[in-house]
Amino acid sequence: MKKVVCGYFGTIYYATILKDGRISKDRVDITDDAINAVVDHIMQMSQYTANKGFAGYDFNKTAGGKIEFCVFDKDKFGVYNKSKYKLIKIDEADQEK
Repeated sequence: MKKVVCGYFGTIYYATILKDGRISKDRVDITDDAINAVVDHIMQMSQYTANKGFAGYDFNKTAGGKIEFCVFDKDKFGVYNKSKYKLIKIDEADQEK
C-alpha cells in the first residue's frame, strides 16, 4: 500500500509500506510539496484571514507541553525567543501595525 510517510531523518516520502513496516526503496521525496500544501491549506483557513495573516495548529507533545505550527505573514508578525522576550497572545497584539 502506498502512502505519505515521514522517514527517520524528517524527509516526507510517498512510498510503499512493506510487510515489516519499512518503506520501499522506490520512495519519492515529497517534502517540499507536502509543506507547500500545508501552508496553502492554512492560508485558506478563515482564521488566517480573520487574524490578518496568522493561523496554525497546536499539537500536544508526548512528554507534555505543546508545539505550535504557525504560518504568518512576515511583513506583519515576527517570531521571538520565549526566554528573551515577553510574549503576547496574537489576539492581544495590535494587528494594524
